[in-house]
Amino acid sequence: MSNARNTYLREMGIDVWVLRENVPDSPVGIERLGARHEIAVELAPPVALVQRAEAPASRQPNQARSATKDAVLPGRSASRASQPEPKETTIKPVGQAEPEFLLCFMDYTVADEDFSCVFYLPYSTRSLPIEVSRFADSIGAARFSQLTVPERSELRWPMVKAAHIAQSAAEAKQVVGAGINQRGRHVLVFGQAAFEYFDIPPQAPLGVSCAVAGKVLWPLADVNHYFTETDAKIGLWRILVEIKATGALGVRNV
Repeated sequence: MSNARNTYLREMGIDVWVLRENVPDSPVGIERLGARHEIAVELAPPVALVQRAEAPASRQPNQARSATKDAVLPGRSASRASQPEPKETTIKPVGQAEPEFLLCFMDYTVADEDFSCVFYLPYSTRSLPIEVSRFADSIGAARFSQLTVPERSELRWPMVKAAHIAQSAAEAKQVVGAGINQRGRHVLVFGQAAFEYFDIPPQAPLGVSCAVAGKVLWPLADVNHYFTETDAKIGLWRILVEIKATGALGVRNV
């Protein structure tokens, strides 16, 4: 391509290729297609590099430690920043005795009539002993003149063995009270140690019914008393038969 034609094309704004032998020795700007002027770009060194070059090398470690030491989180004073936050824990009050017991419930229902037996047993008892279960079934048979399969449940207190959880007698009373609605209308409570959890007065005479929370509760002696004292067992059967004859368990005081 001739030099005259190249000159004509450049004046028209069209870049063309130039043969290597026609390129002058002095450096010239490189034009991109469509570009009319050279753009000079001066790169500035990174700011971090400039600051690092200006700071003395011997002072950098001390400044870094000082910045870390003096850093304070927003909303905290400098005196509290170095102290750990206290942890909230629930601690059992010193000297507060926790009751330990097992309550076994046996709920009997025949037609529209129902009643329950509750046995207060030592905490170490694994479950309702078989002889106690048979004793309750005998009471059910005397009450309804037939064998009845009861619904069984139990409450072991404390429910968990944890030193930091308070499980006092007051908490146990609340738990027992919350479940009283699941019992029958008449509840035979065996064991004087269980009276306080059912709101039965401690001086209440054995065998005399009392109304608590819409139920008729019967405070009775510990179940072992009826195993060792024959007269007490006979007296209990007589009471149940007489109550059955009247058709109203708990109406008359025994």
